[in-house]
Amino acid sequence: MIAVVRSGAVWRQVGCTATKFSPGESFTEIAPHYVSNVVTDTNAKDANAVLEITQLYPAGTKPADLRVDQPAPRCPYGIHYVE
Repeated sequence: MIAVVRSGAVWRQVGCTATKFSPGESFTEIAPHYVSNVVTDTNAKDANAVLEITQLYPAGTKPADLRVDQPAPRCPYGIHYVE
């Protein structure tokens, strides 16, 4: 999967490290990951992020089979945030 942030901002968490991505930035995924909107008091009215996503998958696979909605794992020492 290739994701480009078009507006807003998102946190992408892999393991116990979360990285912030803003408009114009992109990231790729090949392993389990967790993405959430970044909401602060200054951008609360623009809380929804818009991503453009390109996903490649084997023929015969249903895209819905590739997505698993779950809460991010708990990190015993907290999440390391990278902006």
